[in-house]
Amino acid sequence: MQWGIVQKAADASVLAGAGYLPNHTSTAKTTASTYATTNGLKTSEIISNTVAADNLSITMTTSRTVPYFFLKLVGVSSGTVKPIAKAGIKQNPEGTRGLIPIGLPCSSTNCSYTAGTLYQLVQAGASGHGGSWNVGPGNWGRLALGAPGADQFLTNLINGYQGSINVNDYVNTETGQVNGPTATGVSDRVNIGNAVNGSVTNPTLATVPAYDPRLVAVPMVDFTGATGTSVPVQIKGFALMWIDSYTSQGA
Repeated sequence: MQWGIVQKAADASVLAGAGYLPNHTSTAKTTASTYATTNGLKTSEIISNTVAADNLSITMTTSRTVPYFFLKLVGVSSGTVKPIAKAGIKQNPEGTRGLIPIGLPCSSTNCSYTAGTLYQLVQAGASGHGGSWNVGPGNWGRLALGAPGADQFLTNLINGYQGSINVNDYVNTETGQVNGPTATGVSDRVNIGNAVNGSVTNPTLATVPAYDPRLVAVPMVDFTGATGTSVPVQIKGFALMWIDSYTSQGA
């Protein structure tokens, strides 16, 4: 009976933690630990709580000492149950869908983003993470996913691109600033999110509504060589981001 109780608590814990893999390993572990204690485990009964090296699974090892009653007659006072639970995620073999057509600049030497950091996208000015950028002559980080043109760009921005894109695939840039569709698409997402779920301060994975239109998948793109014409650029990864606001100042 005790083994079953502990096993169920451990199973629920790793399932909860795995939801934050592969990008948020620390949150995965703390979430698993919280679920464990909430479901009746003592902190001392959690022997280990680890994420695999590939960040695709989490394993919890537990131990509970169970007092015996009848076996005391033959000198055995207690026993130990040690359930182990593991939960993981699998890569999507069909590629990523629903991407917005705006790339987060990513070079061969700097291809990461920091959770909780505010980034300004598609804005003319000095280049760099955390600031604004012009990624190349005539390019401001917009992407022509599926087809070029303002109409396709707006559709992709509102609904997310429905085609399949994998890491290392090449996509074309959308040249020019396309300010009208950008303003419409981003403002629609922000306004709908505010109307349905209200404003969100300091958004984190634990606090934002899961299906809010302000929560978007953003391709991380190596814009090296992007010029004034539509050119192929490489997808290096994907970022999960929250659209905070839109301003037309400075394009």
